[in-house]
Amino acid sequence: EKVPIITALEEKYLGITSKYSKMLIERRRQDIRDQAKEIADIKNVKKSPDDEERVRRAAEREGRRNRRRRDRERLNMNETHNDGMSSDEEVPDIELNQYKESLAQLKSEAELIFDDVSEEYTELSLILQKFNEWKKNDLTAYKDAYIHLCLPKIVTVFIRWKMIMWNPFISEHYEDIDKMDCYHPMAMYGKIDNETEEMLKNDPDVFLIPSIVEKVILPKLNSKFN
Repeated sequence: EKVPIITALEEKYLGITSKYSKMLIERRRQDIRDQAKEIADIKNVKKSPDDEERVRRAAEREGRRNRRRRDRERLNMNETHNDGMSSDEEVPDIELNQYKESLAQLKSEAELIFDDVSEEYTELSLILQKFNEWKKNDLTAYKDAYIHLCLPKIVTVFIRWKMIMWNPFISEHYEDIDKMDCYHPMAMYGKIDNETEEMLKNDPDVFLIPSIVEKVILPKLNSKFN
């Protein structure tokens, strides 16, 4: 029941961030076109009349450049900076606030997805604990039920939920996978005392985390951020 909601929020997040990124990309392309036109006009004896929009964009571009220069001076970074290498991602406050408000609303919606579900079915550690008890008590039945094939599908729902706003290209939306709350329960799943390497090889769930990486992380990187 929750998968369509999670999918919709994933697509919504992608739409918000893609729109914002495309705006920055197009502005940068327009800046390059404008600067190329300015250089061409310098060489051209018969200059074309100034375009008001181009003049406005040039003023905004220089304003952003000057603000970045002042920030570098304040942080004593001028000596290590090479002109032309800084990132021009500054946007007007109105657009930035709209972007942040959209993300904040999406985050609130994501946090409420499992509000109508009891805790024992929303906490991944508690869910894995139930399967782990079955595995310890009756490994043969556990294998006969193909739980090692079903478990990644079950876990995937909760990983996708936690990673709706995960984005390796936006620092405030990125978190190392091995530092996430859901990583430790999966890494420790099925662990027993005095476990040997041979026992680990025969563990049907030894590929739980690689399966999650294959089913969730790689598709996210491949299709959503390509």
